[in-house]
Order: sequence, then structure tokens, then C-alpha cells
Amino acid sequence: MTTPFTRKLESTLREPSLKNFDFDYFDGLADPEGQPNYFEHISNIYDYNDLTKCRFFASTLKGGAHKWFSRISSQSIDSWKDFRKMFLKRFRANRMNELQMCHLETIQQRGRETLPEFIKRFQELVNQLSNLEDKEAVNIFRRNLHPVSCEGYVKDLIHREPQSLASAYALASKFIKENDFLTSMKMNRRI
Repeated sequence: MTTPFTRKLESTLREPSLKNFDFDYFDGLADPEGQPNYFEHISNIYDYNDLTKCRFFASTLKGGAHKWFSRISSQSIDSWKDFRKMFLKRFRANRMNELQMCHLETIQQRGRETLPEFIKRFQELVNQLSNLEDKEAVNIFRRNLHPVSCEGYVKDLIHREPQSLASAYALASKFIKENDFLTSMKMNRRI
């Protein structure tokens, strides 16, 4: 059977006993950064050698990623570092940061979406980005608020210019409380 691993790598002594982990499979469609990073973290804890890392990692590939792996030229991977680099190069187009940064720009508060709902949706996406500047995130957040339903809040953000999302969210909390109080007052007047 042909293998993409070099003879030198294949001649490494086998690990006597391995702790088997239930890693998620990588099918070639998700963010490629998470898979090798998590895998490397675990395998470093147990001090796996390069051959074990390479074989174990290869066993986590399925679908398109497994097809890619099975087509790698024989004798082309000499270390875990080589394999990791080759993997990231092949699947770099799937990187979440690049995809989600563009997506973050397009996330807008929907007409009937409340401010807390929009903040939750925005936070979920921001939490997945690793290299987003806080000031840039605040600007994107402010731009994507609904101009009618959040007019007072948008004005507050413009005047106060918060330097972090945490500050912007704190101002939102104040705005939400005021809105809830005013809504309650209006409902009581109608009754």
C-alpha cells in the first residue's frame, strides 16, 4: 500500500499505547484551522511522535478531505509539520476569519428584530473571529443597526463613541431598559 509519508517518517517507532480520542471528522468544508490546532494540542499533551500524529490526524479526514489525502503523492510528507502545512494550504479557502469577516459586514438588524436579538446574533459571529479590532467591530455593529427602530441608540453610539463592543453593549442595555419602560408606560396609558 502506498503512503504519502516518507520512509524516514514510517520508520519511526510505534507508540506503545495510545489514548483514543473522539475527534470530529473534517470533511473539507469547515474552517481548517480548528481541526489541526485542537488535534495538536491533545497530541502534545500525550507526547505523540510525528508518525502517530500524522496517522491519527489522517484518520479524522472524511469526504472531500479524505479524497485529497488519498491523492497526496507518495513519500511527500516527512513530518507532522509538513502534513499540517500541506493541510492548511489545501483548505485555506475555508478559513472562518476570511469568510465571516465578510459576513459580519452584511449582518444587519432585521425590521422586526429586537435589539437584544440582533446583539445576540452579532455576538455569536464576533466570537468566532480571532483578529477583529474592537473599534472596527463597534463601527460595523453601529452601521448594521436598524436606523428607525434603534434611532436613539444609534445617536447615542455616535455621540459617545464607545471604544469597545463591551461599552456599546452596555449602552444598548441602557437603551433597552428605557425602551421597555416607555413601552410599558404606553401600554398602561392605553388600558
